[in-house]
Amino acid sequence: MAKYSQSFKQQVIEFYLQNNRIRSLTRQHFQVKET
Repeated sequence: MAKYSQSFKQQVIEFYLQNNRIRSLTRQHFQVKET
């Protein structure tokens, strides 16, 4: 883990959180429940 820079980890975290938000919005839009 130490070989990754802080900015790289931040990018990954932001990407992950953004995708989580998109998935949630998509589920709400289509009213699909996660199983």
